[in-house]
Amino acid sequence: MKDIKSTYKKNGSTNVSPEPTSKKSGKRAPRRNIPGRLFLIVLFIFGLYVGFGYLVSIEPLRVETISLSGNNVIVAADITPVVKGYLKGYRFWPYRNDSIFVLQKKDIKEALFLKFKRIEGISIKKVGLKEVEVVVEEKEGQYLWCGEINSLGSEDTCYIIDANGSLFDVAPQVSGDAYFKIFGGQVDGESPIGSEVFSLEDFNKIIEIKDELDLHKLSPIALLLYDDGLIEFIKKTEDKNLYEGARIKFTLLVDYKEAIDNLLSALNSEPLKSEFAEKEGLLQYIDVRFDNRVYYKFK
Repeated sequence: MKDIKSTYKKNGSTNVSPEPTSKKSGKRAPRRNIPGRLFLIVLFIFGLYVGFGYLVSIEPLRVETISLSGNNVIVAADITPVVKGYLKGYRFWPYRNDSIFVLQKKDIKEALFLKFKRIEGISIKKVGLKEVEVVVEEKEGQYLWCGEINSLGSEDTCYIIDANGSLFDVAPQVSGDAYFKIFGGQVDGESPIGSEVFSLEDFNKIIEIKDELDLHKLSPIALLLYDDGLIEFIKKTEDKNLYEGARIKFTLLVDYKEAIDNLLSALNSEPLKSEFAEKEGLLQYIDVRFDNRVYYKFK
C-alpha cells in the first residue's frame, strides 16, 4: 500500500507536509555512586595516615639516648628529664612523641629556655635514628648583682648578670675582684633569677661608664646603685678592704657622656692632673653629677 502524502496549493505553489515520524525510545544513563567513591577515597587516605604513623613509630625509630654538648655549667642530668618529658605519649595518634621523625624540637627548646636562664642558644640535632643531641650555648657573665647596698662587704649570694641586664644564675663563691659587683636596686618576685635590676638602657650606660674608667686608671670593682639615680663606682684599691677605694659619682638622670668628657678633661688639666699623679691612693671621691663642674677630694 502506497503512502499517501497530503498536498495543498497556496499562491499557486504546492506544499508537501512532512511524513509523521515515530518518537525514538532512548536508554537511561547509569547513575554514578558518588558518595560511595568519596567514602573509599577517605578510607584510603586514612589508611595511609595510620599506616605511616605506625611505620615511623616502630621501635628501631624511637629515641633512646639524649646527649648534651656545648655546656660548661649545665649538666646532662638536668637537661635529660626535660627532654624525656616531651618523648612521652603521642603527638597525635598513632604518631609517637619518641619517634625520631615526630620529635617536638620547638616545644623542647621553649621548655629548656624557660627552665634554664643560663642558656643563650639551643639547637637540637638527630644523631642516627635513636639519639638526640642537645647543643647549648651558655651565657657568659662578667658582672654580678649582690643585693642591697647595706650588704656591701658581707654579701653571701650574688647573681650573674647577662648582656641584657637580667639575672640568670647564682654566681660561684669567688673572692676578690674577679667580677665587677653591683649593689642596690630591687628585683621582682621571690627568686631574683630572671629578674632585671635596672632597664637595659641604664645597664648599657653603667657598662659604658665603667669601660671608660678602666681606660683611665680609675678601674672600678663595684657599683652602688641608689634609688634617686645616683650611682657610685668604687675604685680598685690595694687596701685589704676591697671597698675602701675612692668613689666616682655619676647620675643616670643627665647626659652621662658629657659627664665622662668633663671627668677626662679634669684629669688631664691642672691642678687635678698633678695631684692625681702624686696622691692617687689618697683620692676620696670625684663627683661629676653637675653640669661642667667636677668636684674631688683627697684624704
